[in-house]
Amino acid sequence: MERKRLLGLIGLVILISGVFSPALRVPELGNVNYFVCGKGDGTILIMLALISSLFVLKKNYNALWYTGFGSLSVIGFTFVNIQKGLAELLSPVAHTYHLSWGWIVLIVGAGSVIAAAALKENTVELASAY
Repeated sequence: MERKRLLGLIGLVILISGVFSPALRVPELGNVNYFVCGKGDGTILIMLALISSLFVLKKNYNALWYTGFGSLSVIGFTFVNIQKGLAELLSPVAHTYHLSWGWIVLIVGAGSVIAAAALKENTVELASAY
């Protein structure tokens, strides 16, 4: 299997895993994943991952730029909104809410999709004899 395809598929698995990984630690509830705390943003990421999988399977790697950066944009949007919400609504108790390791998984997954788009094609050049 070529490296671009393998990296793209691994990135998609990591991205989808990140959607269901702990994103926020809430004292009363425990760990909350991105699918729940994003209120629909997790669904958008899953859709982008599924679209990306079609691009990978059809070897349309240039389209991964759009879905990869789209995924990073959704992740960033949710991250900023959670930070704003914690700062504005929960300022007296915001210190009890903690971000969790799921954010790293999401970023690595989206980054892997982008890396698959950026990776050079596997080309083998034959040395010419002089």
